Amino acid sequence: MAVRMSQSASAEIAGGRTSNRTPLSSVIRLTLICCLLIYAILRTIWVPSDGAVSGGFSHDSAYLSIVSEQVRLGHGLVNPADWLLILHPRALPMPYHNANPGFPLLMAATAGMLHLDVVRCGFLISALSNVLLVFAVFEIVLHFAGNWRFAALSSVVVAVFPSNWIDSLSLLPDALSTSLAVAAIAVLICGRGPFAAVITGLLLGTAWLNRSSAILTIPPILWWIFRTRPRVAALKTAGCLLAVFAVVISPWLIYTYQVWGTPFRSDAGIYLMQNYYAHLLHGNVDQFWRSLDTQPPLAVVLETHPFDFVAFYLHNLPFLFYFMRASVSGWDKMVALLYLLFTALGFLRWRVYCRTPEFEAGALMLILTLGILDIRAQSFEQRYLGPALVLWVLWMLLALRDHLRSLHWSLQAALAVVAILCGALVTYQDFRSFQFRTQADPILVAWRRDTRALASEVVHGGRVMIQNPYFYTWFTGKTALSPPYASKGKMLAFMQYYRASYLALPTISMNYFYPRATQQLAPELRLLRQVGEFTVFEAAP
Repeated sequence: MAVRMSQSASAEIAGGRTSNRTPLSSVIRLTLICCLLIYAILRTIWVPSDGAVSGGFSHDSAYLSIVSEQVRLGHGLVNPADWLLILHPRALPMPYHNANPGFPLLMAATAGMLHLDVVRCGFLISALSNVLLVFAVFEIVLHFAGNWRFAALSSVVVAVFPSNWIDSLSLLPDALSTSLAVAAIAVLICGRGPFAAVITGLLLGTAWLNRSSAILTIPPILWWIFRTRPRVAALKTAGCLLAVFAVVISPWLIYTYQVWGTPFRSDAGIYLMQNYYAHLLHGNVDQFWRSLDTQPPLAVVLETHPFDFVAFYLHNLPFLFYFMRASVSGWDKMVALLYLLFTALGFLRWRVYCRTPEFEAGALMLILTLGILDIRAQSFEQRYLGPALVLWVLWMLLALRDHLRSLHWSLQAALAVVAILCGALVTYQDFRSFQFRTQADPILVAWRRDTRALASEVVHGGRVMIQNPYFYTWFTGKTALSPPYASKGKMLAFMQYYRASYLALPTISMNYFYPRATQQLAPELRLLRQVGEFTVFEAAP
């Protein structure tokens, strides 16, 4: 009998259908659904009414809002502002270029259906993405743990974990992309047969259309498939998943080919290499963004400067782990220490955890993610960790649960106190993040006031070079460009080519852009006037 049970269990493992899940009663299921709906309603209510000046609205948010509004108005995927000057667009507006189109298209579609502005819809999408993340994590944990209470607790902790919480309060595609990728993992783990593979490929393709880094989820998923299924079944599942993924992303590849002449044209490589390019310029990343000199792609760098790039990559490793630890912990050393403690607890049970296909797939995802992010470690952003961060949080929770079950009662009490302390610190961080990202940011309020004054009083229908041109274009509806990081001659040629008649520099940092600007830019550019925090120059007739 034992042999038969063992053989049956082995067959289920080989088929990828192992589960500790127990059916939920109708009362529990209804209660959980109601809690999820209440959370969705609350997140909808918490969306800021004037989101364009809230702390969750960044320069990238302005870019997404501009493109979304252009789509809503029927102009297509274009942008009248130019921030990344190394692209040298032939004219403005220029085609959408620096990200995949899913998020701004969804913003425009939602705005059309709900008759709301695109900014409010962008925040709404991010907020509801957090609700999807709750559901997906619940299904994953319930599948393996079998305990709906632990699954519910885990889903809440993952959703309000500071990095995911911040993403859900920001007008950026990261919350949506992460939740879709985690939902894809949940469907693959909990589902069966070709239908689960189709839905997984659909969700992964949609996640990629929102952020291209979602493709890093595919190798770990394929690893898990081949580790948990017979070879023939694994090949069918993987083939079906990849085929659907390719179909979902193909419209964007076709569009990119029609616009740019190649289906694989992307700014992702530029952002990935931005710190290395700044290193070549002997400047900072902002100066690289405003540079007029086109830099070689990664393949050319590896061919021409392999040792310099490897040295740069290795030099970045300490920065990667420092900024990752600091940003994920909210720059709180106590929280960082507690995270390290909970992570280490898992390795005390390495014989149980580390030999499983799930651990191997999660480790592969983390290695791929960090390996890529190390190239731009000095401008690390926690939102790029995506699904890898979700799996890491689950690792900590699993270890904490198992140790609370197995340790001596005195150690259980001490560990419970530490966990409660960590929860209190994280709750405080979430509260501060909520305040900052839903309330008006005085800096953005001033920017909106000054840029609108600049547009109405000085620039009128002309074009201006200004720091953070996406903010200017979103707040005014007018074309704007970044001030080039270049010589005076190149800057003047740039102004002439794009028909920019004005230069507006922050008064307190004029010398950062152009040393001794008033004297050095004359006589071609004459000092015109002060508008708010900007000093404005006009091109001489």
